[in-house]
Amino acid sequence: MASIVKSALPLSASTLSYWASSSTVRALPRHAITSTSRGYRAGAGAGAGAGTARSKWTPMGAAVGVIAGVAVYQLATFSDPERNVIESKAAPPAEDGWTQALGDWKPPPRLHPDDPSLPARTRMANLVYSFQNHIISALEHAEGPNGARFYRDTWKRPNGEGGGVSAVLSEGKTFEKAGVLVSVIEGNLSKEAAMQMKSRGRDFGPAAVDGLRFFAAGLSSVIHPRNPHAPTAHLNYRYFEVSDKTGKVLSSWYGGGADLTPIYLYPEDATHFHSVLKSACDKHNPEYYPKFKKWADKYFWNTHREEGRGVGGIFFDDLDPPAPGTGDRDAVFRFVETCGSNFPAGYLPIVQKRKDTKFTEEEKRWQQLRRGRYVEFNLIHDRGTKFGLATPGARIESILVSMPLTARWEYMHKTKPGTRERQLEDALKNPQEWV
Repeated sequence: MASIVKSALPLSASTLSYWASSSTVRALPRHAITSTSRGYRAGAGAGAGAGTARSKWTPMGAAVGVIAGVAVYQLATFSDPERNVIESKAAPPAEDGWTQALGDWKPPPRLHPDDPSLPARTRMANLVYSFQNHIISALEHAEGPNGARFYRDTWKRPNGEGGGVSAVLSEGKTFEKAGVLVSVIEGNLSKEAAMQMKSRGRDFGPAAVDGLRFFAAGLSSVIHPRNPHAPTAHLNYRYFEVSDKTGKVLSSWYGGGADLTPIYLYPEDATHFHSVLKSACDKHNPEYYPKFKKWADKYFWNTHREEGRGVGGIFFDDLDPPAPGTGDRDAVFRFVETCGSNFPAGYLPIVQKRKDTKFTEEEKRWQQLRRGRYVEFNLIHDRGTKFGLATPGARIESILVSMPLTARWEYMHKTKPGTRERQLEDALKNPQEWV
């Protein structure tokens, strides 16, 4: 059977060169990320552009573990570019940039024009690569003209079963570590994974669970700023298909979400982040935000610590096309598109506002302790990370990109009443409604 992934997003050599070039991933110009809530604005204090940077592409032949259900570590079916060094161009003039205001989102530029008549897998592969460029551009812009740039590592699965691009930034001026990973992969679905999916209500019909194939396309990003007053953020959006041996799709669904993990609580930051998410949800279904916000509070709960990982966001899974209550098979795709497109508008104004805040060694130490809790959640509770680490041949480096560069654990550490550290703990133990 021809590779499902190869048929998903055929790229010419010239197009491959286009998306491989860091000139495609342009740093944002001096832009106006604005919000009508709390006076957020990123513009005047933003850097002028990307400057010139060098980044390496290194082909990888290792297999990847599929992160089904919660996180998919993901893409590329195309010939690996030769190892090379690419220079990124300076930022375009302001009129070439984009503006994202609360309630006024704009989709990221596409590698290929979106065509609703194409299969969902093709459209999602195009979308997640476009999201990757979109987010990298925004983060490199926040780094400023002399800041760090992303290292891009392209890899592929054996037997032509897809691959991906792992983009990682380390030791930047604004971000201590950031990862933006994308993949589009296919393969044989294990019986155990199929049974787990069926236990969630997935219906594969009369097909035997030990003879199924899967297709997965998704984007995952985790961002750890340097300043303890700027919060960590995470997003993941994915599409999953299960098919029989003939290639007939038996079940398909979307999943994803985004959440915010502050080190010091600024209620206005949490309100802004949630306002953007609510705006994105409300464009498609007014029931989405309250439902998916509640789901996020439950999912991102660090059970053994009896506290949330952060101040939440949205989380959803098993969202089938067509959207519930409609006959529009394109509705869920457009919802995912809106949420991913809005992420920079929800997060970057917070970073711009907090990244230059003065901090003490004690506040940095608190950041390291909170990052330790982040690590605990990802390794103990996150279903995607656990699935990936348990998968034979998994690409461990990509799976663990979510880990912070540094973290700390202290025996029996206690916060003091009346401190900002205790304020955060109280908020994490009692999830709130931020909008």
